[in-house]
Amino acid sequence: MPFIGKQPTAGFASIVKDDFTPNGSTTTFTLSKQVANVNDIAVFVGNVRQEPTDAYTVSGTSLVMSQAVPSGLNFYALHIAGTHESSVVPADGTITPAKLNISQNIAGHTLVQSFGAGNVTLDFTTYQNFILTLTGNISLVNPTTEVRGQSGVIVIIHSGSARTVSLSGTDYESPAGAGVTLSSTVTTDLIPYMVADTGRILLGTPQLAFA
Repeated sequence: MPFIGKQPTAGFASIVKDDFTPNGSTTTFTLSKQVANVNDIAVFVGNVRQEPTDAYTVSGTSLVMSQAVPSGLNFYALHIAGTHESSVVPADGTITPAKLNISQNIAGHTLVQSFGAGNVTLDFTTYQNFILTLTGNISLVNPTTEVRGQSGVIVIIHSGSARTVSLSGTDYESPAGAGVTLSSTVTTDLIPYMVADTGRILLGTPQLAFA
């Protein structure tokens, strides 16, 4: 039949009913489904619908009554969200990778650039990974854009001859403070990094001579 507005889904969703057994003292009960909003369920005590927020609140699968329900009363909840046009916000910690479409490339932005001899300041705000083709020796100086928890790799492509990377910035920390030792031939090296805090970029041991 004709309709106005958004096309309805085929069929109707079933309303899930949770029955509870009150004992006159318990105020917290477990729901069979996650609930994002107090208005997503209808609660009945003695077959009388209760006022959301005032008579009860919800948190995930927990139904919390404002006062204990006396023993012997008919006490139940109807899950009404989704049985009409509504939006449901998933509860915290309930989204799993299987629910996400991650077929798209979600890797961080990568800087691909050539550098001659001189100082280099990496931009950690714009880029997560760095592919640097070196035509001369460079020195990494302190950036001001690193963020705690950020991690990635710095790929060094030696061009023409073997190049070196020195650490003139104190923000860069290497294992045992030994600096960065790269391959002595024209090849490709990889340096992993992790930002431990502002002003602390921890460099892993370089992986050398990819071929």
